[in-house]
Amino acid sequence: MRENKQGNPLGQEWKQTEGHLLPVSVIGLGMMGSALAQAFLKEGRRTTVWNRTPGRAETLAAQGAVSARTVAEAIAASAFSFASLPNSVLHLPQKYQ
Repeated sequence: MRENKQGNPLGQEWKQTEGHLLPVSVIGLGMMGSALAQAFLKEGRRTTVWNRTPGRAETLAAQGAVSARTVAEAIAASAFSFASLPNSVLHLPQKYQ
């Protein structure tokens, strides 16, 4: 079985082997972010989601996603993070970090 190891800044090591997909996180659950998260879930990836409005994650959590409490938690949970944010969100207030 082939193995691909990747590290992340938090010191965790992600290991991908054939048949096992690396986990992903999606930050921002508008139309595009929700569609991305659903596609990752359908693909069988462990998917962590976060949104400023926590209720947006409920539908995805019912489909198997993990709902993170903070942006930092979402990023730490996965090998890859995808952000789908409106142009108006340049900086997140400290309470969301």
